[in-house]
Amino acid sequence: MLKYLEGQINLWRCRLKKIQLKIIVLALIAFTIILIGSIALFDQVEASGNPILMVLFFVIIYAVIILFLLIIFKEYEKKYDDVEASKRYYYYSKPFVLRVDESGKVTRYNKTIEEKVANYTQYVSVYDLDIETLDVDLLEEILRQKPFTCKFETNSTDTIYVRFLPVKIRGGFYLIGEDTTEQHNLNDFHRNMALYNQITKLPNKNYLGIKLQELFMDKDLMKKKNSLVTFDIVGFKNINKLFGYKIGDETIRTLAQMASDELYKYNHQLFNIELDNFVVLFTNLNKYQDVIDWISAFSSKFERAIEVSGNMFTVSVKAGVFHIEEDKYPNLTSVDAYENVVLAHRKAKESRRFIYSAYDITLGKHFSRQEIMEVDLASAIKKNEFVMNLQPQINNLTNKVVGFEALIRWNNPKYSFESPATFIEIAERNNLIIDIGRYIIEETFMIAKRLEQYNISVSINISPVQLLQTGFVHEVIAAFNKHGLKKGSIIIEITETFLMESLEEIIEKLVLIRNTGISIHLDNFGTGYSSMLYLKDLPIDGISINKEFIKGLNNDHYSKNIVSQIIKLAESLNLKIIAEGVEDQKQNQFLKEKGCNLIQGYLISKALPKEEAIKFMMEYNDKKIGSLY
Repeated sequence: MLKYLEGQINLWRCRLKKIQLKIIVLALIAFTIILIGSIALFDQVEASGNPILMVLFFVIIYAVIILFLLIIFKEYEKKYDDVEASKRYYYYSKPFVLRVDESGKVTRYNKTIEEKVANYTQYVSVYDLDIETLDVDLLEEILRQKPFTCKFETNSTDTIYVRFLPVKIRGGFYLIGEDTTEQHNLNDFHRNMALYNQITKLPNKNYLGIKLQELFMDKDLMKKKNSLVTFDIVGFKNINKLFGYKIGDETIRTLAQMASDELYKYNHQLFNIELDNFVVLFTNLNKYQDVIDWISAFSSKFERAIEVSGNMFTVSVKAGVFHIEEDKYPNLTSVDAYENVVLAHRKAKESRRFIYSAYDITLGKHFSRQEIMEVDLASAIKKNEFVMNLQPQINNLTNKVVGFEALIRWNNPKYSFESPATFIEIAERNNLIIDIGRYIIEETFMIAKRLEQYNISVSINISPVQLLQTGFVHEVIAAFNKHGLKKGSIIIEITETFLMESLEEIIEKLVLIRNTGISIHLDNFGTGYSSMLYLKDLPIDGISINKEFIKGLNNDHYSKNIVSQIIKLAESLNLKIIAEGVEDQKQNQFLKEKGCNLIQGYLISKALPKEEAIKFMMEYNDKKIGSLY
């Protein structure tokens, strides 16, 4: 369009020049003809000596001249009208056109601008135009006839973008513009795809990389206190799987808003790296403690359930912190800074006690240790370094040991103080859990057979990786039949939050296992996202209350209400219920009053080695019958 208009203007110029040239040529020809003819006629008339002929001669000459001038005028007028018609077409045509003088003053608007641009008369000078590139002299750009883009508000309050091409004319320029709003928005879309998260509209990881590079290039700002914080929701993927991606996306937006609400008093920028993972870049802090204070204030928002589109979620967040200190970390780069905060976040997610973890130089060693642990785990399976400990479960009504929970331990001095959860998680990531699981099943079923005559059941935790493994159900049933176990002697515990993954497939597997005579319990009930939605469909015999709820019974009204409701629910569904992590008589008394009679925890005993556990059971139940062999 711009090229077409530029051609039209050049065409108008050529037409005017051609008209002027035609007039000059015709005038010269006419003058020559008249001059030659006049001379010839004048000589003949003069020779005749007749005065009437002399008068007639001059009348004819003047008439010819007048007629010729009229013809020339008509031709000029016709061409002039053609040019004016073109100008009018140009004035009323779709393109946006401004005429400006050489000083940049706007002298004329075309009809399109008058009809579409709101308050167009405010544009008195080119410096009144809202251009995309702010750091240029617009008049200088026009003098060089360089194209530029302006933003306008329309009469319908929409925003449009117009690309102008300056075209030189006598006394100034025509600024001929084309509406490029659609192209501009498309470019914005692709730019946002690259730099912004599509769910929250916050800057993404690419943008974070740019801002970190800018920070590290700013020597003055780098001398101040700057920090990186990354955080996410623990187990967020289960929200997507249970409620769908629409609710999941809304949860992410809610998280972003909650974080932003607590950040207003800091110099910061919030980034949405992916899904529920966020990063905050703090700059020019008064003190590094401000970052920790913010994390505490932010995480406290999740002490109560949050509402998302009518759904109530009890969630928690984990955060990693890295203070950007050049003096402390020589040769630090922007990439190093991001990797360090990610390491700190990983450490926080491994902890069950702490909300956040701050980076220090030992973290790198920590994850190197995990890599070593992976190698040692593979070796431990071959060397049979694992043992099963048993934690007693008591029935308050009979005051008898009625069951044990079998808990695996790694019998290696190198990892004697390592939490089993740590190496189990590593084993799951590396598929070593399949071989470890086989050992747990074989050893537990042997123990259950020894205790079977005393009506003692043994429960084991099954890893999600195991349950979804092809052939797992067959292995469990085969082991149960191999040891000739009776119904109810084995209890398999599955984690509630894991159920969101492949729920239908899991139900089918549990039905097959349960039909064999193995009981199914739902572990850590109440920590998931909506147990009621699937509880009626699950083939389960009992549930256990998470020890975090039990821990709060002495001083937290919220925990008391939750535990009370869980007990009522279990009773209404005729399910067994066991409380884990009971540590004192006050907690136990509350549970008995509410109707929960099966308890497990340090109030009774910690997990004991197999032989010690059997001895404990015999003494506790006052059954002096000697060895169980």
